[in-house]
Amino acid sequence: LIQPPMGGYGLTSLAVVEPLGLECIAGGLEDIYKIDLLDMRFDKNLERALIRFDPDVVAVTASTTEVKNAHSILKKVRELKPHPLTVVGGFHPTLRPRDLEADYIDAVVRGEGESTFRECLKAYVEGKTFKGIPGMSYYDRSNERLVHNADRPQIEDLDELHHPYRKPVEKHRRKYNLIFWQPLTSLETARGCPYRCTFCVVWKIYHGTYRVKSPKRVVEELETIKEKHILIVDDNFLQDVKRVEKICGEILQRGIKKKFGIGARADSMARNPGIVKQLADAGLGFAVVGFEALTNSQLLAIRKRATVEENEIAIKLLHDHGVKIWGTFVVDSNFTKEDFKALLDYVVRHDIEFPQYTVLTPLPGSDLFDEKRDELMTFDWEHYDTLRTVLPTKLPLHVFNREMEKLYRGSYLAPKRLLRRLFNLDYPFWKFPGFLKLLNSLRTYKL
Repeated sequence: LIQPPMGGYGLTSLAVVEPLGLECIAGGLEDIYKIDLLDMRFDKNLERALIRFDPDVVAVTASTTEVKNAHSILKKVRELKPHPLTVVGGFHPTLRPRDLEADYIDAVVRGEGESTFRECLKAYVEGKTFKGIPGMSYYDRSNERLVHNADRPQIEDLDELHHPYRKPVEKHRRKYNLIFWQPLTSLETARGCPYRCTFCVVWKIYHGTYRVKSPKRVVEELETIKEKHILIVDDNFLQDVKRVEKICGEILQRGIKKKFGIGARADSMARNPGIVKQLADAGLGFAVVGFEALTNSQLLAIRKRATVEENEIAIKLLHDHGVKIWGTFVVDSNFTKEDFKALLDYVVRHDIEFPQYTVLTPLPGSDLFDEKRDELMTFDWEHYDTLRTVLPTKLPLHVFNREMEKLYRGSYLAPKRLLRRLFNLDYPFWKFPGFLKLLNSLRTYKL
């Protein structure tokens, strides 16, 4: 199983998390097959790994920006070792399997991979075809095209899934990090999101559903993790507040001492203010919150279904309970210099500790992609990293990029904010060289 190198610019200078999706796939297979997991963000020697492990099957995951790297890896595999079955899966292959159509890619796993990939391997070992396996597309060599089987129904009971198989990447554990936490372990407690943001593909992948693991199952897996810092990767951990209350209760009752990061909507906190204190008591250290915009009309335009007032309630709740904020904001391609300045002023005024600015990007499969298809300046998926625009800008492109750079510099390197962080031992000043390199790349970006 292979995690490809990061495509696009990415924010690897600030965060690199473990390949949890592949670990979840491996969890249901490691008692049947011999499995290795190659994280090519750190170990780039594919040929050495192929010689050492001599695999019968090579499977790669791919987000949109990783599609090109996935192609390169599987093409290289076919050149070096012609016999292994080659498979690709992930969000982008699920939404646009045609982008992975090539004679060196034998199969595409669409949607949740645990059952589909297991059936794929069983058929391969038994010398059977992939015809009829739900959730699979396979390359028909006689017609030189992908054949798409029917979709696979979603997994009904997430509690039945095996724990992730993390052992192969433990050698990289100290490299997995999120700004101020290192080493870091990732934990999944739910899948999906019922909201319909225009720029998001999560609800498309999971068909608008939201499914959870029980509090008991979540805490049992939590107890198997030895690291202090844990990132809960759910898209909205607070979608079911009653479940979160039970998880917090289990953590406190069992005396588990961890520090958590979560992703959560501001409106969930604003409507359930008591949950923030319960989470803080259980070990919540930071929250990734999609504030997205400064006006309600802007939020309405992206179908966020939240308000600026709720955003500001959430900011106060988190700060009142000592929880750091990783706040995400959308930068529209129509931004003016005044819009950029207003956004930076807002972040500084509300003391958002770790802002992330994402250029509004029509990711393939999203509603925004369908809406903006005719305006797109490139279909090179590496450019869809949300740090660079793929849409025409109101400002000249070089000015727009300079304003993006100024946003990050003003948020992280402005003297007053920097001085405050000199006394914060959690703040990773050793990451500044990589961060500065990223900013310089933004300045010089051209299509």
